Amino acid sequence: MTGPALHVVSDLTFSVDGPSGPSTGSVRAAGSRITVRTSDPVSMVEAVLGAARGVTRTPAVVGNLLAEVGLTVDVIGPKGLVVTMGAGVESAIGALVGGTRHVRLGSLRYAGPFIALVLADFVRRRWARR
Repeated sequence: MTGPALHVVSDLTFSVDGPSGPSTGSVRAAGSRITVRTSDPVSMVEAVLGAARGVTRTPAVVGNLLAEVGLTVDVIGPKGLVVTMGAGVESAIGALVGGTRHVRLGSLRYAGPFIALVLADFVRRRWARR
């Protein structure tokens, strides 16, 4: 950890509408570990990426920022762990797929959609610069 340590206390629920449909979930945290549970991880990520137009918040950027401030985020869907990002995460596959060692894919059931979303966001941002 290179930055100041953050501690988070959270207990909230959310609902978002992504291109693939709605997703509901919760965010719970106590200390440096944050757990996001969602009914549809793909729709949730699509909605977040859609809301962040013009802001570069790829998994690599988010994973690195979380690691710098000592936070770890687990995203969990109905089929299990989707991704873990941030402090204490070391993944060679995450470096290859997500652009940083601070991103580790969970369930292989979500690997395909996660990679597709990362690539779609990359292409969208690349074309936006032209």
